[in-house]
Amino acid sequence: IIVDATIQHECDDVYRGRIFSVNDTAYNLCFVGGLFITAMAFPPNGKSVAGLFTVALGFIALSIWFAIGSRRPSAAVPALPPAR
Repeated sequence: IIVDATIQHECDDVYRGRIFSVNDTAYNLCFVGGLFITAMAFPPNGKSVAGLFTVALGFIALSIWFAIGSRRPSAAVPALPPAR
């Protein structure tokens, strides 16, 4: 919902349909790719301790990456003017 609202707010009307279709296609490709990788990596019964720890480590790594990337910028970066 956040992505859809952002696209509606930030995109011109002329490009909105194309951007929605690219966003939807990218999302679906990632979803299907994740299912394919999971089907190849996990056993048929779906239970795998190594897989569980791999996914957990992936979430931890992404959390650290997000925390580092979302730090506030230094004071040297000028602030943007308020939106109208």
